[in-house]
This record gives sequence, structure tokens and C-alpha cells, in this order.
Amino acid sequence: MLSVANVAFPPVISSPPVKMTRRFSWRCRAERVSAGYSQLEVREVSYRPPGTEQNLLNQTSLSLREKSFGLIFGRSGSGKTTLLQLLAGLSEPTSGSICIQKYDDSGNPMGLSEVLASQRVGIVFQFPERFEH
Repeated sequence: MLSVANVAFPPVISSPPVKMTRRFSWRCRAERVSAGYSQLEVREVSYRPPGTEQNLLNQTSLSLREKSFGLIFGRSGSGKTTLLQLLAGLSEPTSGSICIQKYDDSGNPMGLSEVLASQRVGIVFQFPERFEH
């Protein structure tokens, strides 16, 4: 049992932080603080390099929740590196969007999505000498 101001209550078992609020001068209660989460969202992204007639990516979509891991795999030439370049801001999509969307604890979007800023993304390529600085 936890004790605050000589008033005991059972521990709150949850991952969100707990904030103590005074209800009356002699009672306290535990209250969940809504933290929500953010998610990287790639929405219908296509990419065609300047001066070419063929898209390297066609309406690609994915979502990746914060603090999680993702795996991008595929055959040689399938667009993995192109997608990573777009995520890092080294190239801009021909169409679609790459953004960060915030959600509340219930999974409902909170406000407008933010454009993914290249300053927030780091990338290390297997052969970095292939790319211009």
C-alpha cells in the first residue's frame, strides 16, 4: 500500500504516469495522465526521380508506432533504399506524404499530423560512399 498524507490507497498498476490530485483537504486519489503515442505514417507515397518516366515507389504506405522496430526487406531494386532516402529527407516524394501523427490512448488522432523533419531522422547506409553529401 502507498501512503500519501496519511491516506492509504492500493497501488495503481499501469504504464502511464500517475499524477496525485487533492480531492478534499484530507483525501488524495490517483489519476491516470493521458500520454497517448506518436506514429510515423507513410501515406500513399510514390517517387519518380527527375528526368525519368518510371516510378521507383508506387503508392507505398506504412505505419510505425514510436518505440517500436520495423523491418524493410525485399529483393535488390525493390525500393528499400529509395524509401529510406525519402524518410531521411534526402529526396522528396512525387506524391503522398510522410508525417508524424499523434494519437490519444484510445487510438484517435490528436490534431493535425506533423511533416517529418529531416533533422529528426538519422540514417547510416551500408555503402555511404554511393551517396552525395
